[in-house]
Amino acid sequence: MRHEKAYTGPSHVKPFGGEALITWRAEEGTWWWIATAASGRGDEAPEHVTYDSSEEAAAAAGAFLAANATTAQKTTEPSELNGAEVHVSGTSA
Repeated sequence: MRHEKAYTGPSHVKPFGGEALITWRAEEGTWWWIATAASGRGDEAPEHVTYDSSEEAAAAAGAFLAANATTAQKTTEPSELNGAEVHVSGTSA
């Protein structure tokens, strides 16, 4: 029995605050991914790595996104406000 060809269209996923595109590369006969993590770091599947299924490529992209899910939060120091007035509700002067 012959099976229908599996779906080879792109998938766009947004786990861990980042996003990834999973695509089929017909010329190479493999799945591939490119992603931007919540931290702002971007990466893609290495050239020497092949994925036999979209699930494998998505798992690799997800691992990258999970590993880069957070950013170092910067706090604003008073000296960085350049004399701007900051009003906080619920307080009296």
